[in-house]
Amino acid sequence: DHAVFLAVPADQRFDAAHMGVSRGRAQATPGALLVSTANAEEPAVVVLKAALRSSDFAGIEWIVAGLPDDADVRLMWRTNYQPERLNIAPMTVDGGRLRPISVRAEPAWIGTIVDLGLAVRGNPQVPFEVRGVIARPLGAVELVRDRLSQTDAARGFLLDGFPRNRPQADDLDEFLASRGESLDAVI
Repeated sequence: DHAVFLAVPADQRFDAAHMGVSRGRAQATPGALLVSTANAEEPAVVVLKAALRSSDFAGIEWIVAGLPDDADVRLMWRTNYQPERLNIAPMTVDGGRLRPISVRAEPAWIGTIVDLGLAVRGNPQVPFEVRGVIARPLGAVELVRDRLSQTDAARGFLLDGFPRNRPQADDLDEFLASRGESLDAVI
């Protein structure tokens, strides 16, 4: 008998020094870009070159502060699979910051992600600060949530070796409760 362990990649971090602005205005500050839109109709676009294997990274977190809650924000990316296609997904602003976005279910999140971008449409008088981007792999909890969200798990499932600790158990209970479900039995 032998065990097979799956290597989980570490977070991939990009700081502001790796970024540029293709639309809008930017001023480099220590550890950040101070970005603003040119006008209310045109978005500011922050870009960076990346080399992320899509199957390794399921979440993207832009480290941004000072966004108005009503700003229209989009994650953008290009892949080596379809380099001519610009892919876009909406992001949520919460308290001036961006919530991380799960891209695992995005059909266009395939191949190698070669470019990442952030498009922000908002008040040109209000600059926002971009400190970096973190690409996050799927952890055990995210893997289970993802798997239980697939249609073939709707009729039931068996978890072997999960959860392994109280925080994972609490997260599983919370996830199931959000779907109006609960565990039938635990051995």
